Amino acid sequence: MKKFCAFYRGKLSLATQLVAPIALALGVAGGVVGSWVIGPTDWWDPDSFRINVASAIVGALIGIPFALVGLAFVTANREERVRLDDITKLTNRAWERFKSSVIAATPPAITSHLTTDGADVDEIVKKTLIRLSHYRALAGVPPGTGPYDENIITTPEKIDEQEIRREFDELISELEGAVFKIRGAVDDTTFVSRTWTELRMRWDYLYGEIRTRRITEGLGWIPGELELDLETRLKSSPPLHAVLAALGPVETLIADLKTYTAQPTLDYLLNPIYFLTTADTLNTIKVGPPSMLAVTELGKLRGTVLEADRDESWRSRAKLDD
Repeated sequence: MKKFCAFYRGKLSLATQLVAPIALALGVAGGVVGSWVIGPTDWWDPDSFRINVASAIVGALIGIPFALVGLAFVTANREERVRLDDITKLTNRAWERFKSSVIAATPPAITSHLTTDGADVDEIVKKTLIRLSHYRALAGVPPGTGPYDENIITTPEKIDEQEIRREFDELISELEGAVFKIRGAVDDTTFVSRTWTELRMRWDYLYGEIRTRRITEGLGWIPGELELDLETRLKSSPPLHAVLAALGPVETLIADLKTYTAQPTLDYLLNPIYFLTTADTLNTIKVGPPSMLAVTELGKLRGTVLEADRDESWRSRAKLDD
């Protein structure tokens, strides 16, 4: 009844709203008068034509309002069902596309590599810089002018350049292997940007188009705290960008070490200015911390999407006031 009243006031034209009850009232009144007042008289009984005409008018007055209003009500309900079904299909299709993009952007292959390999890179870099400081000490460079000099105990050892080259070749190989694992998991900046842009576009469609249509129709939507979490995370920079940026100084160190160790002598490794600058850079931009932060952020994004996915009520065609 509540739904019919809302339909009657909101969907029918003003003329229909006025004519239907008047016609219905006249029809009912005519039926009552004809059956109980005029029917028994001599004037009414013999005149079958007039009886038929009066009956037709009474039937029309009663039937037309029911036909107009009833047909309009049935048609409007059918149109509403079709419209709500379309919105529900659009919602589920858009959500599935968004969810699949999130799952593709947060696979365990990425998070597991970042968890272990980011810390491995930092550890190997530290080993490399300590070995550089050790070599500098052996070469007679005064302490305190290079990174990690506090770890060095100067001993009167003879410098064996072949051994030094071998050690740095091993360190370079370790660094390259650790960086390669992260690069292999994360891919490159273009991939990360494209993936995040795709996520953002699919979320914008959900949040802008689908959410607006559902609210307009009085349908449910993603719970507020989950919606806010998704909106906040997807507006931020891609977490993997910080990881890729932190790899830059490490890859510079690898390239320079390769260049210096390929020289006829190892004098370049004794340059205190270069390694002081490198150490300062690597002390402020490390691979481990941004890697762990990216793992946390990607994990939370995936968790929020899966939590919203488990709640199917907001994607249904049921209205909030039903």
